[in-house]
Amino acid sequence: MSPRTKALLVVIGSLLGCSSEPPTVYEDFPPVRRDAGVRDGGSRDGGSRDGGSRDGGVDGGSGTPDAACTPSSVAPATAGLCQGGWCWENPLPQGNTLHGAVWADDGLWAAGEAGTVLRWKAGTWERAKTGTTSALRAICTAGLEVWAAGSDGVVLRGDSKGFSAVPNASQASLVGAWCGPDGIWFVGAAGTVLRWDGQSIKELPPAAPPVTVDLFGVWGSGPKDVWVVGEAGTVLRWNGATWSRLTSPALETLRAVWGAAAGEVWIAGSKGTLLSATDSTLSKVTSPAGLATLTTLWGTGTSDLWAAGTAGTLLAYDGTSWRAIQSNTTAALAAGSSDGCGGWVVGEAGAILHRNPGGWANVGSGSRVALNAVAIPSPDQAIAVGEAGAILRRSPSGWTVEDERASSLSAVWADGATTWVVGGAGLVERWTGASWTSVATGKTEGMHGVWGASSSEVWLVGDSGALLRWDGVGVTDLGNMALTPDTIFTVHGVAADDVWAVGDTGTMLRFDGGSWKRAPDVTTGLLSGVWGARRGEFWATAIDGTIYRLQSGVWSQEGKFESLNHVSGPPGVETWAVGQQGLVVHREPAGWVRVEVGTNNRLNAVAADATSVLVVGASGTILRYKP
Repeated sequence: MSPRTKALLVVIGSLLGCSSEPPTVYEDFPPVRRDAGVRDGGSRDGGSRDGGSRDGGVDGGSGTPDAACTPSSVAPATAGLCQGGWCWENPLPQGNTLHGAVWADDGLWAAGEAGTVLRWKAGTWERAKTGTTSALRAICTAGLEVWAAGSDGVVLRGDSKGFSAVPNASQASLVGAWCGPDGIWFVGAAGTVLRWDGQSIKELPPAAPPVTVDLFGVWGSGPKDVWVVGEAGTVLRWNGATWSRLTSPALETLRAVWGAAAGEVWIAGSKGTLLSATDSTLSKVTSPAGLATLTTLWGTGTSDLWAAGTAGTLLAYDGTSWRAIQSNTTAALAAGSSDGCGGWVVGEAGAILHRNPGGWANVGSGSRVALNAVAIPSPDQAIAVGEAGAILRRSPSGWTVEDERASSLSAVWADGATTWVVGGAGLVERWTGASWTSVATGKTEGMHGVWGASSSEVWLVGDSGALLRWDGVGVTDLGNMALTPDTIFTVHGVAADDVWAVGDTGTMLRFDGGSWKRAPDVTTGLLSGVWGARRGEFWATAIDGTIYRLQSGVWSQEGKFESLNHVSGPPGVETWAVGQQGLVVHREPAGWVRVEVGTNNRLNAVAADATSVLVVGASGTILRYKP
């Protein structure tokens, strides 16, 4: 994580952030025969974590397919999905975390953050219209219908043409779903168990004593045999009229349940927990998952069972024992479903795996490293930088990872002739078309911002009030403790004698061509971005969501949203700002307007020219809008 990201107080804690011990990895199994008449597994909540995970290519180890089950080959996605004019350029087909997956009608359905429902069929990805931005955490199918459920009790019913909301009196977040023969079952927060009976959604009679822990998984072999699992080793079983609470040999949170048939039920959860149920007796089974949390179970029968979870954990059961399989990803895997030959797994940052003939392949393409900054030197080029020292360049053929460094990168500036990047541990580098060259600054503190009036006048800012100036030959440090001892996060100007820099504790500095001077404070909070439309007219954003505007030499508040990380725009006054939870706002003649871009990933930076707008952020997010 870069110093800038830390300073912006972006701290996201979740299940997927917990440490996990990687499992021992073995070769893939030979494909197995599909068992007839077995319902495919459903999906379970896997949680969400901002930040990047690198996905590799095709699994190198695989068995020998037999005639009964030959996995089909699915190629990596090459195009991004769009919504409201905003299109994913990285990752592909999109980068919202996916929590649920189900195979039906020769195609895959997947559900996730920001109201996302994806459909893959015959090699084509589509995004369904859901009419919600709520996180969808479970999905299942009943005949030709698709059901999805998620945060705040949202329940959707639809098909390939679109979805509509189903009235639900419960506001509890729903994280598990099962499409059964007697209706659609949902489980969720604080012991919630709901069922659609064909007419409405009703809450089932509570267990005795009532269950108040969060529930995560639901599956049944029929209307009189439904299993529900949750926190603190909770296992419930419905007989068609009442609940029974089973004694569990594990007290860990249980997140998934699936069965081949009545009396052949499996349960999985945190710390690699695997339980086998024969009738109503639960037994703990040796698990190769280490401390990884297992979030999903699926399969086609007792000799074709799969589990997946955090840190790319993937397990397979051949009827005798569980073994760890190479997944070729470190992404947290949240849900899987069988297409008859192992199937599909989805998860963090839009990761999508499929069991191809050569093994498990990542068919979602692109980098998933968090990106902190972006620049557009020309209409057909762009450059983005981020964590793990990643540098991505866009050409007419798309985005590619150009380079990586030991230190994370916080900012980039490019004018077509030169490119500058800055980052942790005093990293400052310059590209002149042939190679990257380290620029000596004498600084070991983190550097956070860079802007140039020209290739021979470039400003660099960072920790401890650092204000560095490149004059075409070398760097001079013009910062001093009298101006500010605080971190300066970003710098931007419209001319060599009209440059502004902002940072922590409300720091606002201006360079007039001769020296830097501190402007009167407008806030004591952290200022995260500054951008100039023209001489004397600038905007600044604050981490508390305030937007400030400079006119006639005076800064004043102009807008207020949630947390904002950056502000920029094309030449003129068409200003954009971005922030947490996918927040994008645009300044129009009537004022600042929120824009829905189809993600709730954290957005760290925005850049625009006369032809397009680019936003970048967590999980490798790159979205492009063409006005």
